Amino acid sequence: MSSPQGIDLDASGNILVADSGADAVFQIDSTTGDRTIVSSLSVGNGPPVFFPHFLAFGGSDNIYTTNNGTAIYRVDPTTGDRTILSSSTVGSGPSFDNPLFITTVPVPEPSTLALVACALLGLAYGRRRP
Repeated sequence: MSSPQGIDLDASGNILVADSGADAVFQIDSTTGDRTIVSSLSVGNGPPVFFPHFLAFGGSDNIYTTNNGTAIYRVDPTTGDRTILSSSTVGSGPSFDNPLFITTVPVPEPSTLALVACALLGLAYGRRRP
């Protein structure tokens, strides 16, 4: 690995890492530390994920990642195949520009979501409450 950016755990407790320097998603065995490339320019099929930054493991055994903030990808952890889920050319609705992170953690109610968003904005801009 050359520039690990995003990290999450899969259903078996293995560590998943998005490495922007290697243009790859790695799986690290949490017991042995052995690394395997799950998806890269030479592993798996589909659109390339250049500079993957953020990563989340979905309950449906999919890996989700972003490519330097311009698209959201789904990666099959078995084959390494990649699919663009949403980007400026895939999907409809308001566009996003450089999403800060990706997660599959469910948020139970809108007020909690608003609190999390405000907290993240405060962290992003270095603001602290007195």
